[in-house]
Amino acid sequence: MIQQGNKKPSKPEIILEYNKNKGAVDKLDMQISFSETTRKTKKWYKKLFYHILDVSVYNAYILYQSNNKKTLELSEFRLEVIKDLLRKHGTEKLPHGRPHTHMTGRLTERHFSALIPDNKYRKCHVCSNTTRKPQDKTKRTRFECRDCNVGLCIDGCFETFHTLEFF
Repeated sequence: MIQQGNKKPSKPEIILEYNKNKGAVDKLDMQISFSETTRKTKKWYKKLFYHILDVSVYNAYILYQSNNKKTLELSEFRLEVIKDLLRKHGTEKLPHGRPHTHMTGRLTERHFSALIPDNKYRKCHVCSNTTRKPQDKTKRTRFECRDCNVGLCIDGCFETFHTLEFF
C-alpha cells in the first residue's frame, strides 16, 4: 500500500490474521525439524505420510501436555508412544528371529486332537518350526488341533505344542 501523508499504510486483513497465528505453525515446523521421520525417497506419498505422522505425534504431544502435569520432552513423548504401541501390538521374537505366534489359551486351555476331514494332510506345526530336534523332513499329518487351527503329529507334537512355549 502507498503511504499518504503521515498515515501509516494499512495491511490487508488476511495478512494481519496470518501474522497473528503464524507462531503456532512456525513452532510446529521447528519442533518437527528436530526429529523428523522422513526418509530419502522419490515417492511423494511416503514423504507426505511421514509428515502427517510427525504432525499427528506433535498434536498428541500438545494434548498430552495440556492434560497432564508431568512434563516430557517431545523426544521422550515419542519414545513412550512407540513403547506403548509395541506393548499393545508388538510380537515377541523367538531366539532365531521367528515371530512368536500368540494363540490364546494354547498353553492353558484343554485341547483335543481331531482327524482332518476328507483324508487330507497338513504340515505338522511343531516338526516344521522346532529348534529342539533334528529336521530331516517336514512331517505331514492327518491330525490337527481344531481350536488352534494347526496340524500336529499325534505321537508327541500335540503335547509339545500345548505344554511348551518354545519348542
